[in-house]
Amino acid sequence: MRSKLGFGAAFLLGGTFLAGAASAQTSPCPAFGSDTACGAIITVTPTGATVMQTGMGPYDGSDDTLIGVANMIPACSAGAGPPPSACGISIYSLDLTSSTNIFAFEGDGIDTFGAPSNANAMDNTGYGGPHAYFTNISTDKMKGRVNFIPPIPPGGTDYFSLENALNGTACTNLINNSLQKQTSGGNICATFTPNQNLTIKQAAAACGFKDFNWIQQITKKFDPSAAFARNTNGVFDPRINGPVRLTSQRVPWSDPPQGGGYLKINGDGSVQTSTPDNSYPFYYDQNTELAGHENGTKPVACTLTVSGNTLTFHDAPADPCLPGGFLAGNPPTVPCTDAALAPGATGEPSGSFSAYQTHVAGVNSDGTATDLGIGFTWKSDYDGTTGGATIIPKTDLPADGNGTGGATITSVSQISTYTGVSVSAINGSNNVFGPTSLLAAVLPESRSAQVNGTVTAFATIINTGPNAATSCSIAPASSLPLAFHYSTTNPTTNQVTGTLDTPVDIASGASQSFVFAITPSAAIAPTDVALNFACTNTPPAAVVVGLDTLLLSGSTSPTPDVVALVATIKSDGILHATAAQSPFAVATFNVGAGGAITAALNTGKATLPLTLAICQTDPVSGQCISPIAANVMTTINTNATSTFGVFATASTAIPFDPANSRIFVTFSDAGGAVRGETSVAVETQ
Repeated sequence: MRSKLGFGAAFLLGGTFLAGAASAQTSPCPAFGSDTACGAIITVTPTGATVMQTGMGPYDGSDDTLIGVANMIPACSAGAGPPPSACGISIYSLDLTSSTNIFAFEGDGIDTFGAPSNANAMDNTGYGGPHAYFTNISTDKMKGRVNFIPPIPPGGTDYFSLENALNGTACTNLINNSLQKQTSGGNICATFTPNQNLTIKQAAAACGFKDFNWIQQITKKFDPSAAFARNTNGVFDPRINGPVRLTSQRVPWSDPPQGGGYLKINGDGSVQTSTPDNSYPFYYDQNTELAGHENGTKPVACTLTVSGNTLTFHDAPADPCLPGGFLAGNPPTVPCTDAALAPGATGEPSGSFSAYQTHVAGVNSDGTATDLGIGFTWKSDYDGTTGGATIIPKTDLPADGNGTGGATITSVSQISTYTGVSVSAINGSNNVFGPTSLLAAVLPESRSAQVNGTVTAFATIINTGPNAATSCSIAPASSLPLAFHYSTTNPTTNQVTGTLDTPVDIASGASQSFVFAITPSAAIAPTDVALNFACTNTPPAAVVVGLDTLLLSGSTSPTPDVVALVATIKSDGILHATAAQSPFAVATFNVGAGGAITAALNTGKATLPLTLAICQTDPVSGQCISPIAANVMTTINTNATSTFGVFATASTAIPFDPANSRIFVTFSDAGGAVRGETSVAVETQ
């Protein structure tokens, strides 16, 4: 266990980061029934998930919708440094919320219209197609989780179906064409007034929300930037202790950013005292600010019509590092210099501006936001002061008009994109994106359980951040028919030390070991189970198959359960391959039923320039006792140990990319089901 966890830390600390963006095909859905393509598409990007209608009607000609999913999160590559946005995230599950009973399945899913479902034993509804199945369905059938086996990789697509036509018409009729906007010098203001003379609260309730608010992102920033996120407790970026500079590489970010909003840095580098802003993910704080923008008060510097049914918005950003700004030029100031991104500069270059996207959002019952698509994009190059100061945060004060430039609206959308469905969680978390300070590893890499029997495995979470990781826990990222429990352990003895299913804090730079137990309640085909290693103040650890996943199967009769571990020459969990045969060893112990086993090799989803071979070895001498071949057939009895040697020859260079460049050793039973697995990272010396 120690060698794998040590490798896990080295890999994740070293970094496996952003690669080129993937692209999805025009429609993730084949034709079914009346549809020639998807009726709606869920697109997942590094900034979140959106649900868009395509104009295609119900596939059954009545009321059911064909849904496509496009994972537009890019893959990762090695050595690029910390990514500006999420990468390498596969989609194991999507939690959906609707204003209608989309999970009230009636037996006319896409499977009845020809969707290939023979291999999908997990779906009993007929709506899942080849890979999706449904769990966590609420009693009113308006909320539920869609799971994918296998998960949708970066750049990949999949599809499923839901009950009811997803058109959101009842809601959009209330909110379309309800936006007014206006600019005046450095000021920008807007109003949102629902149709049919409804109040804000009435319209929100009709749309399935508890309120409306604004959400705003900064989408472009020039360097050097005077904007700093407060980053309280590492919430904005858990890898950094203290304020985070919001540079061109950080866009887009929520305005104000999570973790207490902005921090004002003076010209000499000192920090101004200010009150934290905890309105994230919204523009206005639900508890302290929103009511003041729903009471009919007209925004400053605004002549728009306002009533008691109106939600108002105002902003007047003042950037001191713009050309002509109060802190730009000589002598240099701390906020307007950045040796890394703008060497030698004492302010932003000529023509600089900040760009924004401002939308109306529904406030969900759990406090999350649903982007309704109604809003506008704008930019500001105002270099004066607002309220007597140069400020980045939101304000109800008017721009002072003592500078040049101003706010300019660049586009407007009056028509909502809301389909009546929103994505409330991805992979079981509403905080899956953004930088994380967590690393994780699991040993052994696979377990084969009998239905209603329990298997265990060990895990470790490492907190690489400068702040304590709070309330850390482990849970499956997708829903399977199983019971799951975890507890902390002593890493030296593996003895249980904590209370069952109780989250723990992990200090900065520290690690915590766990044991977790899984009891299947129904048969489960061999499945890589992704786990959410999550803490409340940081996104979950990255899911890396073979490092922090568990290959699990559940059978109705006894099967082999081969626990396998690897040993490499340098004891680092990495095979340093050469043009000559490079070996590593595998030791197994069968804690399940005895039986015929085939040991075989593969490189997962990657195509690597490797020639691979394996032999069974003498446990004492390490010498091959079977021919060196592509696979080995043997028998491993209950409580018996078998050992193997693996040989790899590299024909060309393989860079260090342990998330993708791995050699997997699998142990399959007579029926071809994998009953054991282990893996190593591979690179060329």
